[in-house]
Amino acid sequence: MITTILQPDLTGCAGLEVIVGMSPSAACETLVDGLLDGDCKVYLAQSPEDAQAKLQSHSFHVAVLEENYSLEIMQLLASLPMVARRNMFYVLLGSAMETGNQMQSFVVSANLVVNVADVASFPQILQSALLENSRFYRPFYYALQAREQRQA
Repeated sequence: MITTILQPDLTGCAGLEVIVGMSPSAACETLVDGLLDGDCKVYLAQSPEDAQAKLQSHSFHVAVLEENYSLEIMQLLASLPMVARRNMFYVLLGSAMETGNQMQSFVVSANLVVNVADVASFPQILQSALLENSRFYRPFYYALQAREQRQA
């Protein structure tokens, strides 16, 4: 079975594979350091093209993208097949974003939006959002699991 962010025993960020698409900055360093401190496996994209190649060849648990990093990557994430997108948690960072604003998240097809000013608290924000996402989708996850078992 595919490991997913919808696992019912998810209790934190440890072990999650995270791709980060951001321009080099202090905010990027703070974010990456926080993720590494939380025992995430972090893949820092060297360029938008590198991020796109990684996203097309690997299934990440979490994708963190800066709002002006690459429109093509934003479009790629929005157009992923539902079976792939369902297993990824997409976070968009931006100076115009209101951390945790669900309407903004919906508009940009992200699971979570975070203001760059809150990047120091990013690991805690991410963990809280992942746990809430897991709780919300748990019945759906169980239904998928039951269907897989019936088909086996």
